[in-house]
Amino acid sequence: MSEEDAKKEQTGWKMYFRDKVVRGHEAESMIFDLVLLLIIIISVAVVILDAIPQVSQKYGNILLIAEWAFTIIFTSEYFLRAICADKSAKYIFSFFGIIDLLSVLPLYVSIFVKGGEIVQVIRLMRIIRLVSRFLRASHSIDRLTRSVLRLDQHLRENEKMLLFFRQSRKTMLFKYLIVLALIVSSLVEYLAGLSELWIILTIFVSFLVLLRAEYVIWSVRFGVTNERILYSKGIIHEHFQSMTYEYVTDISLFQSVYGKIMNTGELIIKTASGEGGELLITNISDPLSIKKMIDGNVASVQAVGRRPRSAVKSEP
Repeated sequence: MSEEDAKKEQTGWKMYFRDKVVRGHEAESMIFDLVLLLIIIISVAVVILDAIPQVSQKYGNILLIAEWAFTIIFTSEYFLRAICADKSAKYIFSFFGIIDLLSVLPLYVSIFVKGGEIVQVIRLMRIIRLVSRFLRASHSIDRLTRSVLRLDQHLRENEKMLLFFRQSRKTMLFKYLIVLALIVSSLVEYLAGLSELWIILTIFVSFLVLLRAEYVIWSVRFGVTNERILYSKGIIHEHFQSMTYEYVTDISLFQSVYGKIMNTGELIIKTASGEGGELLITNISDPLSIKKMIDGNVASVQAVGRRPRSAVKSEP
């Protein structure tokens, strides 16, 4: 194999991992995210069990082997993402790049710490590792739901998705600040000598608060197509609603003072009397751009005089 062919082959697998596994919505990406999520959940359980003295004393060696196995897996994934990223430095210094690094770094740090400080360092590293893996689990669930819970199955023949979006995390900022406050307070309490197990339980409660906020984002989906506006809510039981441009009479934009600062808001889309009422699109980023897109589609459809079968369609 020539040097040029080797470069092409290397570029090929990088592009495959980046486009199909990391960024894609195909089966490979969903399987990768699901397996990674299961590994993260098991690794979190190992960290929590290791913090329980009775369990750690009896199964310490097994837990340590398991932790090293997880660390090697996460380290390999970290380097894969860094190598295959468009710009490695951008990934490395991104928020989730730092989180990925923090999920593997503590165990390596503990190797180089000697003497009486090692117990304190290991405990602190365990807490950092737990927080980072909780955040990684949240990110993996987000990627998985983005791949699985899409609106493509609702598209009609020749209908094209122009924009798929969800509610903005900026509207959940208060809940994220609560989670951050709980985590910071638990670290402060750790430094003050509070039981490590209680701190881990505090972090676990923080993660549940985070999951509740994230669930709202995962469960609501919006889509703008060349024919309709789509709305879907729910993960297990889905409620789907669509509104065709033919009957749209008014699109209102509402932004609070906070929304204007964060560039978030809501759209209220109304139809002609007797044609289905209104559709509320809440807590979205850049609502003005989305409104302009919908306004343009409505104008184009109504100018042509197309008349779809119904304005609003709801499904349980």
